[in-house]
Amino acid sequence: RMNQFQSPSELTNGRLTGLDILRAVATLLVVALHAGVPYLPETMPGLAWTVDGIAANQANAFVTWTGWGIECFIMPLFLVISGVSTRVLLDRRGSVTLLANRRDRLLKPLIYFGFPILMLEFYIWNYSNVLRGSISLKQYLEFDPQDYDSRLWGLGHFWYLEYLLIYTILLCVSCRIRETERPATDGLYSWAGRFQYAVLLLVTLGLAIPCLSQYPNIVADFDHSFFPVAKRIVYFAIYFAAGVSLTSCIQSSPRSAPALGGTAFQAGGLAMTFAIPQIRMFLGGPVALPAQFTGPILAVVALGFSVGLTTLTLFWNPSINPAMKYLSASAYWVYFIHHLLCGTIHLVIDQFEIPTLAKYGITFTGATAGSLLSYHWIIRNRWAETIFNGRKSCETSVSQAAKPVSETPSRAA
Repeated sequence: RMNQFQSPSELTNGRLTGLDILRAVATLLVVALHAGVPYLPETMPGLAWTVDGIAANQANAFVTWTGWGIECFIMPLFLVISGVSTRVLLDRRGSVTLLANRRDRLLKPLIYFGFPILMLEFYIWNYSNVLRGSISLKQYLEFDPQDYDSRLWGLGHFWYLEYLLIYTILLCVSCRIRETERPATDGLYSWAGRFQYAVLLLVTLGLAIPCLSQYPNIVADFDHSFFPVAKRIVYFAIYFAAGVSLTSCIQSSPRSAPALGGTAFQAGGLAMTFAIPQIRMFLGGPVALPAQFTGPILAVVALGFSVGLTTLTLFWNPSINPAMKYLSASAYWVYFIHHLLCGTIHLVIDQFEIPTLAKYGITFTGATAGSLLSYHWIIRNRWAETIFNGRKSCETSVSQAAKPVSETPSRAA
């Protein structure tokens, strides 16, 4: 059922169950991406993993297209979703509460669980180097930093939490300086009246194209560390800002937003057929279109699968069954633990001579099941759940924005 939001209060106070479902599905896509990392025919530069990549003749087309396809859009999608959730909380609670919420929802889980997980990954990933013969067992046990893989010194896949916290701080500081709780990004679109949503799409695309034309490796490699990388924090800020302004633009363009969002999503899907060959060519794979097409193609894919798809889910608010509620509640923990599980499973099954597709299926299934089981045994209805999901139980989520402020717990994307 498609809902038409006619006033600014209806979207931010309505039930956002579609967004919960999208977040849960996106989390599973991240698991699918990392399950296929060592089985892509072109290695992602800068990314350390527990096993070596495969030879070109071992590649499986399904795994290749799934892995690189997800990589094209998954982080822009998460940033747009987070931008929408941030805006909902900003409108309902104000910048002070928003900042406190992000502190609790980003820093606490990172400290309590993220750093221990990173430590485990550090030792498991470096043990794989012992098996490869890159370092000796004595070097491994003596813990001399110069003997370890330098790519493992950093926040790993938790860079997203760091960037999201930085964006939130900048947003809140801007609101306080300007003495208003309206994001400064709204000014980019308010002049367009009922065409605000169309302008949002054009601005997002127009900012992303030069970034990806100059630095296509933002998509194709991994160079995160303890500190933000300038080109990446600028690029991903585009999508966070789009998410923050998305609800305002939809409310100003309630009739055209679903159609334009659907068109953007369809364009992204069409461009995906060209984007994957472009990425593979950039990494030394088969020849595709000329290099100057890479930036625009990747930008269209990111726009369609982030802003376009999120727009459609904001107009789609189904009832969530218990299984989806459970998956939605566990998604944050799945994001935390799946990386460790994928790398460990890859290391365990590497010695077996089985087809690439089978290894991919084993890893995805094992990492997903392991994430959900560990959530059930370690997190759900225990003290750890207050770290991840706030004070309320797993049934509480952004979808409960319809309730009065006093009844809604502190949660964010």
